[in-house]
Amino acid sequence: MYLLWKLMWREPGAYIFLQNPPGLPSIAVCWFVGCLCGSKLVIDWHNYGYSIMGLVHGPKHPLVLLAKWYERFFGRLSHLNLCVTNAMREDLAENWHIRAVTVYDKPASFFKETPLDLQHRLFMKLGSMHSPFRARSEPKDPATERSAFTERDAGSGLVTRLPERPALLVSSTSWTEDEDFSILLAALEKFEQLTFDGHNLPSLVCVITGKGPLREYYNRLIHQKHFQHIQVCTPWLEGRGLPPLL
Repeated sequence: MYLLWKLMWREPGAYIFLQNPPGLPSIAVCWFVGCLCGSKLVIDWHNYGYSIMGLVHGPKHPLVLLAKWYERFFGRLSHLNLCVTNAMREDLAENWHIRAVTVYDKPASFFKETPLDLQHRLFMKLGSMHSPFRARSEPKDPATERSAFTERDAGSGLVTRLPERPALLVSSTSWTEDEDFSILLAALEKFEQLTFDGHNLPSLVCVITGKGPLREYYNRLIHQKHFQHIQVCTPWLEGRGLPPLL
């Protein structure tokens, strides 16, 4: 009722743009407002709301089945549908007969290659809080700054990449049930096994950023793995910290 009231008391637009999920009850409300005001409904499909509900209640729960019917029925009433992957587009077409257009995420302009000097400063700052970013060995000159990836010459101030630096893997997450991070952990275990089998692979620093309810749960799983060639840390990077790392 509140969403309906807010939409009705503003100048109608040519389009109502809605992200799903959450779509219950917003899809029906936006469709109804569009019928009254002549606006076209555009749905941006990121996931299915009913499937996320199913993680809590089970896929056969009456509420989940009702949510699935609702999402499919009202989703078909939209005028245009967007999604960020071809897999989602194909699933919508095959199962719900909804035609969608794939529009890939495009990074903002401040996501760009980080200069080497700034990389070094970032690694040194992260190293003060997270051990995987710290140097594996001490430099010959005590005045030389060294991280796990870079070092700054004490005399010239020149920053160079270390030849034996580890590989850096970065992933962001909301640490929620709909993001199954056991897939990543299984991949890390396979990577570790390949190194034991004699494959010429670098050591690996895996950085998983984000906040969420399952963060501590996965931290415990990671610590139980006892990786020898992989170091994992889960920092929370504020605003400006994430783009330079990526």
